[in-house]
Amino acid sequence: MLAGGFAVLMAIFETFGLHELRAAKGGLRLGVLYDLLGRRESHDVRDSTAERWQLRFGVDRAQSERVAQAALNLFRAIVPSAAEESVKHLLIAAQLHEVGTAVSHGDYHKHSAYLIEHGDLPGFSTFDQRNIAELVLGHRGNLRKVSALLEEPERAAALLALRLAVILHHARRDVVFERWTLRFARSIDLALERTWLEQHPLTRHLLEEEAEQWQRVGVRFTIRELN
Repeated sequence: MLAGGFAVLMAIFETFGLHELRAAKGGLRLGVLYDLLGRRESHDVRDSTAERWQLRFGVDRAQSERVAQAALNLFRAIVPSAAEESVKHLLIAAQLHEVGTAVSHGDYHKHSAYLIEHGDLPGFSTFDQRNIAELVLGHRGNLRKVSALLEEPERAAALLALRLAVILHHARRDVVFERWTLRFARSIDLALERTWLEQHPLTRHLLEEEAEQWQRVGVRFTIRELN
């Protein structure tokens, strides 16, 4: 056991370029080491973990990437200087938001959130998993279940971006907009081309339902038409 522990310790020293070991009052959990390792240089183990989970749970990767790219564009429109970790959490949430369909298509977002929060995801801290799971839980349905998330402006913006991305790609195919704007401060203002909205009546209906969801938690949501 001692020899094995020493080998692990030596591997940690080599990986992180350490030269000295000092006694500390606290302990360093394995998850913290994964968290540090996952952010070294150009390789991010979190990306590999997300890919493995997509394969494991049979996620439609083309759809998840559509949603992820749309969510990123929408989020950056609202928060251009968003923290790197906020962007990463949003992208992973988009990539994994459908893992729960492997359990059940009914309320799949709840299963997705549970799996992400309690699953083994190398590279992610417990804090990461909890934050991503909360985004996934809130990506559809009643917003009151994630009311605490709505109190944090940047995370509320990420949630809005994810919800809109899922709605806009509900038909599971690429969506192209020539002109659009999105603002979210005290209220939400979404502007889309009138001709596009006329050509996609179901999407418009889903957006109007989304506006009602936000208004139920006290956030005015306006959908404007661009000529």
